[in-house]
Amino acid sequence: MGSYFNADFKVCEIDENGSCIPKERKCTEGSLEEDPDDCGGYLRCVDGRLVEEKCAKGSFFNAELKICEIDENGICIPQSERCTEGSLKEDPEDCAGYLKCIDGILVKEKCAKGSFFNPKLKICEIDEDGICDGKCSEGSLQADPKDCSGYLMCVDGNLIEKKCAKGSFFNAALKICEIDENGICDPNDDKCIEGSLEADPMDCSGYLICVDGNLIEEKCAKGSFFNAALKICEIDVNGVCIRSLERCSENELGEIPENKCGYIRCTYGNLIQFDCSKGRYYNSSLEACVIDENGLCAGVKECENSETRIDPDDCAGYLQCIDGKMVKRLCSYGSYYHTALHRCVVDDEGTCVPLWDHCKEGEREADPEDSVSYLECIDGDFMPQRCENGSYFSADTKSCIVDVLGD
Repeated sequence: MGSYFNADFKVCEIDENGSCIPKERKCTEGSLEEDPDDCGGYLRCVDGRLVEEKCAKGSFFNAELKICEIDENGICIPQSERCTEGSLKEDPEDCAGYLKCIDGILVKEKCAKGSFFNPKLKICEIDEDGICDGKCSEGSLQADPKDCSGYLMCVDGNLIEKKCAKGSFFNAALKICEIDENGICDPNDDKCIEGSLEADPMDCSGYLICVDGNLIEEKCAKGSFFNAALKICEIDVNGVCIRSLERCSENELGEIPENKCGYIRCTYGNLIQFDCSKGRYYNSSLEACVIDENGLCAGVKECENSETRIDPDDCAGYLQCIDGKMVKRLCSYGSYYHTALHRCVVDDEGTCVPLWDHCKEGEREADPEDSVSYLECIDGDFMPQRCENGSYFSADTKSCIVDVLGD
């Protein structure tokens, strides 16, 4: 048995290569079977023959699942190697701990803080003489109780924090980092949504983007800031992200060397260019626009029709060029004038505190969107009101008047 007849040499030889295994006795290539002689190993079918293989140390072969598993319950420990239930032993890796026999297996236990394990007396004692002194065995590894994706390594007698590779966790039983396929160390409720953007609380000119469940710092282009409402980087026209030390003093005035008919004014931390009204020029000594008696601004247009500019006195309004003159206009309630877009946009972020938030009781203003309506200050807020039929609101008299001309 286990031999075959060699026709060339006319002798029987040991059948090491399975030359004479009957077809009905051959196994399925790659299949696994339990090794009846070794619970810590298995039999693998190679070239029609069952070959002995070993599971990793501390593991056993699960015949039902056909895989090797960590032997947490001591299934594969020989009776001769089992410990006596409840017995204690010194832990060679931790002088402040010990090994206790539970269900035939030695399990790590810890002494109270400031104590050490006395191997002779088999008890934990207060470490008055600094016997343990927190020293560990060089190179030993322990689970990090504060971080399941890291571990503690003993270096020069001290436990140093180390990190597993991204997407891995530390297996305390095997003392190795493993790929975290089951999300043991990466709960979904801590993850961000892939590709989502958030404002960076530490940097207004940058943002945080979600990559592989983690928020990564990114920077906007130079001279831009991150708009948290629109989730985009925008040119920082209004100096939203300029450090306070780099900003000008509010309402500070200055001349424009190439334009005597205008001036620059510090508005919301930035120097904005403005024009004097028609027939006036900017006098830098008086810091004011004065009558242009010498015709310094003769022939210079104040503005182009339909052109819009920022209103230095009201961020919730703007200036619009009508018949060559800049006329004050108001954005609709809850909006502000966006200098980059040159139009009014909804003020979701509270960028502007409009003047009507500080109105005087009973004060009236024209409604820029409806000549029959107006805004009246009631309890500190401008509320929309409407004139009677056949009337319209006069911005000059601040009252409703009969529309004789039917305009």
